[in-house]
Amino acid sequence: MNSTQPKIAIVGGGPGGLTLALVLHQHGVPVTVYELRQRPTEEELDLPSGCLDLHEESGLKAIRACGLWDKFPAYTSDCSESWKIMNAAGVTLYTDKGSSNRPEIARHQLMRLLLSKLPDETIKWGSKVCSAERVGDGKTKLDFGGHAEVFDVVVGADGSWSRVRPLVSDAKPEYTGMQNLTLTIASFPERYPELAEFCGDGTVSVLEDGDGLIMGQRGVRQSQRLYITMSSPHEDFAEREKIHDMDAEALHRYLVTTESFFKTFADTPKRLIKAACDDSAAPVNRGGAT
Repeated sequence: MNSTQPKIAIVGGGPGGLTLALVLHQHGVPVTVYELRQRPTEEELDLPSGCLDLHEESGLKAIRACGLWDKFPAYTSDCSESWKIMNAAGVTLYTDKGSSNRPEIARHQLMRLLLSKLPDETIKWGSKVCSAERVGDGKTKLDFGGHAEVFDVVVGADGSWSRVRPLVSDAKPEYTGMQNLTLTIASFPERYPELAEFCGDGTVSVLEDGDGLIMGQRGVRQSQRLYITMSSPHEDFAEREKIHDMDAEALHRYLVTTESFFKTFADTPKRLIKAACDDSAAPVNRGGAT
C-alpha cells in the first residue's frame, strides 16, 4: 500500500457500505469492509427481498459513480414503479403509475450488482466489530474480539446498533411502538390472480385511521413481499404474543380478529393476509426500533 494512502475501514457490508467501498475502489483508494454476515450465496441472493426506489439525485447518482450504470437496468425488472394507496375498505385513494426516474431494485439484486464489481479481498466476511475507540493522532481502533486494528479513517455503516456511532453521537435507537411482520407469497399472480390485480405489479399500501398497515411489493420470480405493521407498547411484542409459535391458521386468525389490528379491514385485504400466512412457515419479525 502507498504510504500516502490512509488506512480505511468501513464497518457494515450492506448497500451503503458496499457503495462507498466501490466508489473508493473506482478512484484507486484502498479500503476494507468488515461485515458480520458470511458472504451470501447465489441461491440466497435469489430469494425475495424488499425493494428500494432509487432517485436521480442520490441512489442513481451513486450507481453511476460506481461505474454500474450500464449493468443497472437488467437488475430492475422485478417490481414496477407504480404505487397505490387504499383504505381499509379496499377503496383506492391514490395511484401513481410511476416513471423512468425512480426505478425499483430488490435489495438482494442491488447487493449482487455491487458485489459483481468489488474485488473479493475488499470484504472481510464474518468479521464482528465489538467496539470502536479513539486513539492518538486522530486514529480509531476497532476491536474484533480476538484482535484489534488501528485505522486512519473508519466509516460506520453498521445499522441501528452501530458500534461506530457512539464515537460521534450519544443517540441510541428508540422503540417507537410499531411492529412489523414480513411475509412472502410465491408465484403470486399465477396462484392468486384476483389478489394480484388488487395489489398491482408495484407497491401497494392498505391502511386505516388507526395503526394497522399492510404494504406489499412485487419481487423476484413474481413473488409478493408483504409487510404487516401493527402498534404495540411492548418492544418484545413477538415474544409476548408467541408469534413464532403460531401456525398459519392461528396467525391469520390473530391478525384479522384483533380489534386494533385488521379486524375492521375488508375481505380482500384479509384474504391477502391469509395467503401470506399460508405461504410463510415462519414470519420474520422486524420489530424493535421502527
